Parts: sequence; structure tokens; C-alpha cells
Amino acid sequence: MNQSVRRGALAHLQSYFYRFSERACNSAEFESYWRNLFLSNNKHAVIHQCEIKLTGWFRDRGFTTGCFTDTQALRAALLGLDEARLLQALAYQQKVETRIAPTTAPILAAGRIGPVERARLKALSDKGGLGSYLMISHPYVLETLHLPVLKKDRQPIYALQRAEMIRTGFADTLLPEVRAEIAARDLSGNRPDKPANG
Repeated sequence: MNQSVRRGALAHLQSYFYRFSERACNSAEFESYWRNLFLSNNKHAVIHQCEIKLTGWFRDRGFTTGCFTDTQALRAALLGLDEARLLQALAYQQKVETRIAPTTAPILAAGRIGPVERARLKALSDKGGLGSYLMISHPYVLETLHLPVLKKDRQPIYALQRAEMIRTGFADTLLPEVRAEIAARDLSGNRPDKPANG
């Protein structure tokens, strides 16, 4: 569950893994939703017109929603890491969430995270500036949440995440077929320093 309300977005279930009950699937409302679904090949339009609105649409029609995890759990998992792991995670997060550098760079330069630093990181996290997006979370966070998920997307941020999975040994916990696909995707010229190709 994305609980961020920045830029006018509503708290909503994100569309990684939806599961609908039998009652929902057999309802007229379910069929109506999918028959009248906004169709577009524009990713941002699909997110705003479909993904963000789906949760409220079903709730407004009497259905309940739940989630496996949410942004609060995501942030808690990140901030709950021990010092050594949190430093590694921050070095990674600073690459994929560049706007956090003013807060994280001094912490990384000092090489330690005491109570003052943790308070700064919590304040940054509470504002939605750190650890808000599941799909680019550090492997240690995914491990803590028991969520071994990743995107096949070739954008640099996802390539950086896959590289971090290999560096930390997290990739060793994945199926051999998944590890082989990671290697084939990121070693075939789609490296993190190359621009995304849409």
C-alpha cells in the first residue's frame, strides 16, 4: 500500500500483485470495472487513471482492501537495519533517490550512524524522502520484509538495484533462472551508467 499523499496522489494499493476474492470476481462491479478500464500505453496515465483509482473505486462499492506491506513497514525495515547494513543501504539509496544526498552524504562521509543521525534519517523518511518506493528498495529491506521482488525494467535505477543484489549476495537466494536473467540483462550492454531506453 502506497500511503504517500504527495503531489495529490491518494493512498492506494500498488499493482505489483493484486489478488481478488471470489466474491469480488463474481460481482457485477468487478466486471464493470475491467470492461470500462481506461486504456493507454502511457505508463504515467495508466498509474494515475487505473492503479491509483482502483482502491477507492472498489472501496466505494463496499469491498474491503488489504495489503501485504505498506510504505510505513518499508521505511521501518530500512531504518531498523543495523549500522553496517544501514550505511550500505544509504550508499545505494543515495544513487537511486538522489534528492536525499544533502542528508545522507554527511552521514556516509562520517561512516557512522548514532542517535542523532538516525533521527535525521527518520525525519527524512517521515517526509517521504527516503525509502518510499518498494521496487527500488535495498536488498536488505526486501530481505527483512520477505519480499524477493525486482523489476525487469532497464532503467538505470533498476539496474543499480540488480547490481546491489549481486554485490550483497541477495541474488544467491533467487532461483537460478532469475539469476541467469539478471546477468543476461545487465551484462548485455544495459549497464546502470547507460541512459534508459524507454
